[in-house]
Amino acid sequence: AFYCHSYFDSSADLVLKCNCFEFNDELFDQITSLDMTPSYSSCLFLSILEHLISHSFQGSLPLQYHHYIEDGVGITGMHEEENLFIKFVSNFHLSTS
Repeated sequence: AFYCHSYFDSSADLVLKCNCFEFNDELFDQITSLDMTPSYSSCLFLSILEHLISHSFQGSLPLQYHHYIEDGVGITGMHEEENLFIKFVSNFHLSTS
């Protein structure tokens, strides 16, 4: 679990938990993942995830890494640490596996 300021927590809750969609003239709550359209919720989720990863990883962080929506991680730098970091990120959250 993560902790940020209460304003950020409530904003994240609104973006990540208050999604719905319409299908066959019926409304459904989106409860198991982010909404189905590209939007700021995906970017917010990834920014939170990257913050948590960078503050949770015990080894040396790579010189640079990026997590793209529905893509992987690009890394440059310390060769020995790369495998440790890739394994850590891959197991950090269901969305990064």
